[in-house]
Amino acid sequence: MTRRIAVVVAVAVLLVSAVGPAAAAQPEANGTVSITATPASDGSSYDYRINDESSVSNFTVELAGKTKSRQQTDSRTLTSATDISVDVGGTTQPTNASISVEGSQLNQSYSQSLNSNLGYTTTFDAGDINTVESVNMSAYSSSNDDGGSATLKINGTDMGSHSWASGEESFKTFNDATVSDIGGAIHVELVVSGTLSTATDVEPDFIFSTPDPDSITVSTSQSTTDLGSGGSTGLDLGLGSETISVDFAHGQVESSIVWNEHSETVDPTIDVNGNTAGYDGTLGDGETTSLNVDPAWIVGGRNNVSISTNSPTDGPESVVGLDYQHTASRTINTTATSTQFESSYNVSHTYRNATENATVLLPFSSDRIVEVYNLEYRIDDGSWTKIDDSDYQFDGSEITADISAAYGSELPEDSTVDVRSTGRKIEVENGSVTVTEATAPGDELDTQLRVDSKSDGFQINVGPTESGSRVHYGLSDQFGGSGPDGSAVIEANGDQHVQFPNALAGDSVRMQHLKTQVIPKSGDVRITVQEAGSDPKIDVSPGPGGEGDPVDIKYYRTQSGTEYILESLTQGIVLDSDVANSPAIFSDDDSAETWLISLGSVTDDGSTESDSGIIGPVQTNSGFEIPFGGPLPALAALLGVGLTAAVYWSGRDGFGTLRRVGSRAGSATRSSIPVIGGVLGRLVSGLLTLLSLGGSGLVQLVQFLRARPTLGTLVSVGLVLASVVSGVVPVPQGTTVAIFAVAVPLVSFVVLRRLDEFSPLVWGATSAIGLIVSLVLLGVEFGGLINEQTSLILAVGGLYIAYQAVQAYREGNITQFVIPGRRGGDGQ
Repeated sequence: MTRRIAVVVAVAVLLVSAVGPAAAAQPEANGTVSITATPASDGSSYDYRINDESSVSNFTVELAGKTKSRQQTDSRTLTSATDISVDVGGTTQPTNASISVEGSQLNQSYSQSLNSNLGYTTTFDAGDINTVESVNMSAYSSSNDDGGSATLKINGTDMGSHSWASGEESFKTFNDATVSDIGGAIHVELVVSGTLSTATDVEPDFIFSTPDPDSITVSTSQSTTDLGSGGSTGLDLGLGSETISVDFAHGQVESSIVWNEHSETVDPTIDVNGNTAGYDGTLGDGETTSLNVDPAWIVGGRNNVSISTNSPTDGPESVVGLDYQHTASRTINTTATSTQFESSYNVSHTYRNATENATVLLPFSSDRIVEVYNLEYRIDDGSWTKIDDSDYQFDGSEITADISAAYGSELPEDSTVDVRSTGRKIEVENGSVTVTEATAPGDELDTQLRVDSKSDGFQINVGPTESGSRVHYGLSDQFGGSGPDGSAVIEANGDQHVQFPNALAGDSVRMQHLKTQVIPKSGDVRITVQEAGSDPKIDVSPGPGGEGDPVDIKYYRTQSGTEYILESLTQGIVLDSDVANSPAIFSDDDSAETWLISLGSVTDDGSTESDSGIIGPVQTNSGFEIPFGGPLPALAALLGVGLTAAVYWSGRDGFGTLRRVGSRAGSATRSSIPVIGGVLGRLVSGLLTLLSLGGSGLVQLVQFLRARPTLGTLVSVGLVLASVVSGVVPVPQGTTVAIFAVAVPLVSFVVLRRLDEFSPLVWGATSAIGLIVSLVLLGVEFGGLINEQTSLILAVGGLYIAYQAVQAYREGNITQFVIPGRRGGDGQ
């Protein structure tokens, strides 16, 4: 159950009243300002208003000593004898300190290739294993064999023999003996008889198991206790650094050290509008002292009261009980309560005269209030009525409520008005919640919420709360099971939107947070807590703003001087490490993976980022890769192919035409060039000749293509495809490949028919090649269907068929198949 510390603040709230013609006198409102905090922590601040400072009297301040406590836990998995160092905080001796230990087997895996029928001998590092009592080995025998057996020796000790039947694959346990005092290395001798494999080597997976530790010893500077294979014992801890030694011979040990830290009230001080009074020293729990204060410190309007204490550098904060009182005219008694998610007011005042334009001012002591959750009033103990949004103002720190406007007329004579309000430090979007169990300020967050209603996009922004920078999660046995539930989207501006997509109206969820901050430097990041505790396991992924945002991780559950690591369970590597100095700080980004924060050190065998600098092929928007290094070479290549094809299909007349055009253009150009002389003249002449040839050739080429519509269409289509492939014309990915796959059969059919050279063989081969090329471009893997030798044969055969087709076409030996149909208007 969450421990709660009540904070009751009675604040005098000014009631501003304007009396109409029917009531000439101002209403009287005499009351007492009372601030009662049980307790107040270092930095607590309270505001209230009075109308007339000259009416202040009976000003007293009393402080009471309060002891604040917290429980600390240090849990670890030990694989060898270890000294555990803990830092004990607070101002007085810790209490209820104890250690619990539980021993278990320590297992280590090892694999070694086994040559069929031969066995092997090998030695490997035993790591933390010093004793082996059993070995599990995985092997198999082919169904074509009669089975086999293996004899295993560890460091010369016969661990036994086991057999595998024909076709059997299973683990076998060798445990005929126990090997002790291994001394850092395990020597394995494996002798195989029969057949454990046919044509493939076996890789047996060994699992070496140690016995449970049978003598776990716990030692401190005061005592030594033998706990056998497990148990618990009390510890006598002092303040500061303490060392607990856990000694055992083999196996592994789970240890947990628990103690309670306590801080008393040290050097409490009160500040009233810049005037201070306090107590030097320590106030024991329940001890009180009265301070010398002056009514002249109180001013008309807003007054501020703040508390400070001398908290220890490690341990619970120092708190103090506060009883602050004075009388003043025109004030009303107010009760205020504050929790981590809400702050509430409840005020009451009796009007002796009929009053109109009555206004109540409610100044919240916290600057974290983001919305008014509830604001109601009642007259003479009647029913509570909601004050409409139009009848109050909220400026982020205080509410000004127009009671007369809410009531609808002047307040009757001798009427008692009660006003209550709740301000929220959380923002609830697309739904509503009720706080059913609150958490006091300064305590570990454990607040229970009930989901009253929700719709799509339901989420709770906890960023404005005191602990809003910590990673929040929920616990619910109604929709979340036994572990953490929900995800949090944390933004660089400090907002943290916790989402529970599986919650239903009426469900309850208990809000908690890790002792961990995840702070995006820009954008946002989505966090899902898999496991809380000392080694938190966290899923991270990009937030709605997209991926690529850098983040910092601050882990506060640390011991000073101890190294902690941020590990990616997804990649199996260490992402970052830090030696804690409260907190441990890591850096990463919002890439999708699972983090684990734990004790440890970075090893040299972790994966590292590649620094090869190799750049892969360019990805175009057409849906496949251009291996040439960019769009311009691809465009030039395709254009060259298209022009070459155009000239080829035009026959020798095409080549002759281009040569004649170039010759005439060159002659005309040379005849018009002035004589410059020397090398420069020759260079200029050659350049102008080339330009003239290119321009005239381009004109002739356009005229040539216009006279041949089919050929012009093919060249135009080729240019369009080249533009799309090269990325000059952007299209959705895969569009070019789809067009190519459909166009090849259609275009080849039309062209062959137009040339009266239609051949099913040529058309079918062209269509098949186009289909195969399209499948390759779409990413279909043919490696498993066609090996390299088959590919070579098909390539050579295809080239031969293409050669024969070209020769047949030139010699006019292609068999023509007439397909009936209409041509022109003769009905043929």
